[in-house]
Amino acid sequence: MTRNSRCIAFIVGVFAFFYMIFPLQQAHAQGCNSTSPVTLSSQLGNAQLCGVTDNGGTTVYRGIPYAAPPVGALRWQAPQALTASSIWKGTLQATQFAPVCPQSATSNTNQSEDCLYLNVWVPSGTTQTSKLPVMVFIHGGAFVSGAGSLDVYNGSALASNASNPTIVVTLNYRLGALGFLYVNQGPKDNSPPLVAGNFGLQDQQLALQWVQQNIANFGGNPGNVTLFGESAGAMSVGLHLTSIPSSNATYSVVKGSGTLPPNVSLFQKALMESNPYGLPYRDVSTFAARLLNPLGVNFLQRVCALMNQQNSTIPAKSCWTGPNPMAFLQSVPLEAILTAQDDISGISFAENLLTGGLSNALPWAPVYDNSFVVNQPLKGYYSSTVTQGTFQYSVKSTPMPVLMGFNQNEGATFAGLAEAADPLTLTNASYPTLLLVGYKLAAGTIQGVSDYNATQMSASAPNYYFDNCDPTVDPVSCTFPVQSCSSTSTDTTCTGTGDGGALAFSNLTTDDIFKCANLQAANTYLGQSSNAIYGYLFASPPILDPYGTLPSCSVESGNVCHGNELPYVFGTVGNFAYPLPAADSAVSQTMVNAWSNFAAKGTPGVSGWNPLSSSNQSVYTLGGTNNGQLTAIAGPSNCTTLWNTIYPLKSNN
Repeated sequence: MTRNSRCIAFIVGVFAFFYMIFPLQQAHAQGCNSTSPVTLSSQLGNAQLCGVTDNGGTTVYRGIPYAAPPVGALRWQAPQALTASSIWKGTLQATQFAPVCPQSATSNTNQSEDCLYLNVWVPSGTTQTSKLPVMVFIHGGAFVSGAGSLDVYNGSALASNASNPTIVVTLNYRLGALGFLYVNQGPKDNSPPLVAGNFGLQDQQLALQWVQQNIANFGGNPGNVTLFGESAGAMSVGLHLTSIPSSNATYSVVKGSGTLPPNVSLFQKALMESNPYGLPYRDVSTFAARLLNPLGVNFLQRVCALMNQQNSTIPAKSCWTGPNPMAFLQSVPLEAILTAQDDISGISFAENLLTGGLSNALPWAPVYDNSFVVNQPLKGYYSSTVTQGTFQYSVKSTPMPVLMGFNQNEGATFAGLAEAADPLTLTNASYPTLLLVGYKLAAGTIQGVSDYNATQMSASAPNYYFDNCDPTVDPVSCTFPVQSCSSTSTDTTCTGTGDGGALAFSNLTTDDIFKCANLQAANTYLGQSSNAIYGYLFASPPILDPYGTLPSCSVESGNVCHGNELPYVFGTVGNFAYPLPAADSAVSQTMVNAWSNFAAKGTPGVSGWNPLSSSNQSVYTLGGTNNGQLTAIAGPSNCTTLWNTIYPLKSNN
C-alpha cells in the first residue's frame, strides 16, 4: 500500500469513527403507529406522514424529505424546497432512515446523492397544542462523514426528558466535495464562481426553514428552536449564529426611508459542543484570495484524470472548460467524484493538520465568500450597513443565549491522527520540528499573515509546551513535559519516559483550536450583547473507545477526546457501555437535563452553573474529579497573553 493510499484509508476510517462503535440506527420492519399521523403545512400540500414508536414511548418519524433530491441538474446547486406539487401523495410511512450523504469511495454504508432527509422524535402524549421546545441537531464529521441517523444520535432520551420534554430533529446535509466544493471561474475580480460552495450549509438552512413551517404540526414551538451541533456541526451552528444573515439577522433603519428586508430568526438559542473556533474559514471573498485557494481546481483536475481513464476523448486536464462546464460536472459519475475527493483528503494529511490552517486541515469545509457567509465567527456577531441611494439600513446578527464548551483533551485526538496517519514521519523525535512548522513557520500558508508572532509565542509558552526550552533556538533537543501514562497503555505516542512531544502538540491544539478560542469567542459575544453565555468542560474519564484506531484516545489513555461527550448528551451512553457506571449515568443525566432545560428556558438550570462574564471566566465541569465545580479556563499558557494575540491575525486573514 502506498503512503498516500494508507493515509486515505486511515483518514476515512477515523473520520467515520462513529460507524465503528456508534453505527447507523437499525429501523426494523415496523408499521406506522396508528396514533402518529401528522399533516404537514399547506406549502407542502397538507401531505401526511406517520411514524413508529421508539425508546421511552417517543414517536419517531424517520427519513422525511426536506428538499428536492440534489441530483442531476441540482448537483452543486442551492437546495430546492419541496412544493405541494412535488411532495409525495397519500401518507408517507416514515419508518426507515434515509441513505447517508456520499462520504467516500471506500464506504460500505448505504449512501446516495438523494440524501436530504431529516428525522423527528416526539414525546409521548404530545399534541399540536403542546408547543414544546425544539432541538435541531447538526452532526459532525469534519464535513466529510456522518449522518443524522447514527445510533448515538437517537433523540428519544432528550425528547422524553421528564423535566423538559422536547421535540428533537436530526438531519443529513451534503458532505465533502458535493457539499463544499468551491471553484473560481474567470480571470476577473467580479466573475461568479463556477461552483459556489457552502451547499451543505444551505441544506441545513433549508431544514431549519422546514422546521419553521412544519414543526408546530408535530406539537413543537417554531418560536423556541435551539440549534445545536458537535465539531463540524458546532462550526455550522456558529456560522448560522454570527455569519449567515439569511439564517439569523435583524434589520433597522439608519437614515432615510425605504423598505427594510424582513428579520430572519430560524432559531432562538445556540448550543455548540467542541467548536474549533481557532480554525478560520477559507477566504474566497476577493479575487486575490481566490488565487490562493486552488483546492477546487486541483479536485477537478483529478476528476478529469479519472474520467480520461474511462474515456480517452475526455481531456485529462481542464475537462470542465467546454461550452457548458456545469452540465459536464453534473454528468460525472459519483464514484469519480468520491475517488478524487479521497485523493484530496489523503494528501499529506498529517502535515495539513499541523499547519493550523482550516484550508489545509479541513479541505471540504465552508468558505467565507462575503455573500452567503459574510463573517469570520471569531469576530463575533456580524454587523454592516447597506446603502441604497439616500436610504441606509443596518443588518446585524441577532444575539441570543449560547451554551458552548469543549472536552478536556481535544488535542489528543489530533495528535493521534497526525502520528497514525503518517507513522514513518511523525515520531516523538520529530515532534519538536513539526511543532515549529505547525505553529511558527506555517504562517505563510495563512492568507495575509506574514508573522505568526513567533517571538511572543516562545516567550509565553515554553514552561507549558516546551518545558523551559525555546524550540526556536534548539528545535531538536528540546525537553518536553513528562507525559504520564499507564505502563500497560498501548498508546504509541506515550512512552512514559519523559518524551512528551505528542503531549506538547496535544496541549497546543487543545488551547489554540478549542479552549482559548472558545473563551475568546464567548468574551467577544459578551462584549456585543447582554445575552447569557454558558460554558462547560467535559472531563468524564473515558469508558468508550469511539475511534478504535487511535491509542491516544483509548480507554487506557485516560484522555477525554474529541466527541466523547456525545453519548452523554443524547443519553445513549448506556447503549454502548454495559453495565454503565453510576458516575457516568449521573453525568449523562445532568447533561440531558441541562441541554433540554437550556432549550426550554435559555439556562442549564443546574445549581452553581453561572454564565460567563468579565468577572467569571470559569466553566462548569461535567465529570472527572472536579465534577459539578466551576473551572477556570486559562491554563499555564495563559490564553490572554498568547493565543488572544494570534486570533485577530487568523480572523483577518
